[in-house]
Amino acid sequence: MKSLWSQRGRRVLQEGTVCRTWEIPDTGDSRLLPVIPRRNIPEILKTIHNQPTGGHLGVAKTLAKVRQRYYWPQQREDVEDWCRACQTCAARAIPTRKLQAPMQLQPVSHPFQRVAMDLVGPLEETQSGNRYILVVCAYFIKFPEAFPLPNAEARTVATALVNGVFCHNTAPETLHSDQG
Repeated sequence: MKSLWSQRGRRVLQEGTVCRTWEIPDTGDSRLLPVIPRRNIPEILKTIHNQPTGGHLGVAKTLAKVRQRYYWPQQREDVEDWCRACQTCAARAIPTRKLQAPMQLQPVSHPFQRVAMDLVGPLEETQSGNRYILVVCAYFIKFPEAFPLPNAEARTVATALVNGVFCHNTAPETLHSDQG
């Protein structure tokens, strides 16, 4: 009752309908909107949110559409409740948290304990016939090395690893690759 009394200056009777002056926050313009009785709110929300023209928009867009045409107290709460209860929206909702194992750091304590490798390419062929780059980096020393390769075949990659990395250092305890 207090809220109705405090808003008495903003309400007018127009053609038998109680209306309220609503100031549009973005523009500062004012608009005369019909005041909707509580019993009619579900039908309005159904029309704006659920109908094919409504598109099952989220809370913010549904609320914006409601506020363009109607007024009633607690619009935000009613729209939030309606959208939360909408079965179609719930069925189409993408989970906000993907179920994944947490990433864990795997510390290294000495050089070549773990070595990462990746292939870059295919690239434009060089004069020497290479189209790929094998990038290798030891986790402990964090020094990358790059080796040009003519192709991405397993034998070619293995030869580059043995001749370019392992024979100059040592074979790693773990070789980390995305297999591509």
